[in-house]
Amino acid sequence: MRARDNAGNDGPWSSVWSFRIDTIPPAAPINLQISPDNWTKINSFTLTWTNPPDPSGVVMAYYKFDSPPTSPSDYNGSAPATGIISNLSVPGEGVRTVYLWLEDGVGNANPAAHSTVQAKLDLYPPQKPEISSNITADTPTSRNSPSFSWTSVGGPSPVMYYYRLDGYDESWKATTETSTSYSDLPDGEYIFRVRAVDTGGESETAIYRIIIDTTPSTLELTITGIALTETATGWFGESSTNTITLSGRLEPGSRMTINGNPVSVSAGSFNTTLMLSPGTNVFRIRIVDPAGNVTERILTIVYSAPPVSLPPRELVMPLAVLAAIIIIITIVVFLRRFF
Repeated sequence: MRARDNAGNDGPWSSVWSFRIDTIPPAAPINLQISPDNWTKINSFTLTWTNPPDPSGVVMAYYKFDSPPTSPSDYNGSAPATGIISNLSVPGEGVRTVYLWLEDGVGNANPAAHSTVQAKLDLYPPQKPEISSNITADTPTSRNSPSFSWTSVGGPSPVMYYYRLDGYDESWKATTETSTSYSDLPDGEYIFRVRAVDTGGESETAIYRIIIDTTPSTLELTITGIALTETATGWFGESSTNTITLSGRLEPGSRMTINGNPVSVSAGSFNTTLMLSPGTNVFRIRIVDPAGNVTERILTIVYSAPPVSLPPRELVMPLAVLAAIIIIITIVVFLRRFF
């Protein structure tokens, strides 16, 4: 700066000032990164970046979650633009997008010049799955190819399911599916187990118990006083009386009929009386065990009725003599009425 008088004379320069004009906001942060960059159950993240060149220097960083900022005042938090923000907490579970933009030393800021990263947070373990099957739980069945399915649980992080059929599988199996099946299982009791695991933790283990029985019931049979002979289809015996007492054992819980008539069974034992007709008597025995397996046997009993006893021949009066006696008695009675 210097002075000039009215005659046009200039004085010496007194001082020189220099200044810059900066009306351009900083560019977007360079190489913005987040740590951890995968799923975590700890709500604490670190942002790192490099500040872009700016005439007045970058001094502040602003961030917003989930949706792009619409104005310089549309932010959730701020921090000095040192290139790092530590202990950043996101507002909840899930994949949360973090928008970051910068402000320079003279207050220029452009929210549209932002960079983004994604925070992935899963705070809680999955719920216990619920299991269903084509086989009724805790009920004997002859179906030996069960299938199992379970409810989808967990998230928002990816879920892995671990399942095992106790008594068959040697170790746990992993899958992202929600069903599995088995074929031709041997007879026995099995417990199917499944649990869910995600970043938030591990669920309780769900269980489902099945009972497979493809073997029909055995049948032990005795008849009081009769020696039975086993045949290809059942038993054969002979009786000298017209009633027999049949007893024996079968699989507990089974139902039994003889010629279609129900027989009472208690704890696997039965006792019933059968009537015989002279000659050959055929009894069809049918057993249905708790799993639905059927056992069929035939019991054949020959009943020989005792012969009818007749009086000795010498005591049997000839019919003609008997008739004559009846006639004589009738005549005598008639004559006495008149004499």
